[in-house]
This record gives sequence, C-alpha cells and structure tokens, in this order.
Amino acid sequence: MEPHAWLADTFEKLLTWPYRQIDELLPLRPITTT
Repeated sequence: MEPHAWLADTFEKLLTWPYRQIDELLPLRPITTT
C-alpha cells in the first residue's frame, strides 16, 4: 500500500463517510476476539 495514495483517498472519503464506520477507513483493522 502506498501511504500517499491511501491518505489522499481517505481524505476524500472523510467528507461523506458515516462516523460510526470510520474504523473501516483504517489500513489495518484491529483484531477482535470473541
């Protein structure tokens, strides 16, 4: 993943992205245990 491309894409999406799903924009998702 290219950091500059990811950041540019993320900034564009932030304007309309639902705040409850903001973690979906992160490049690495946290590991959840059940």
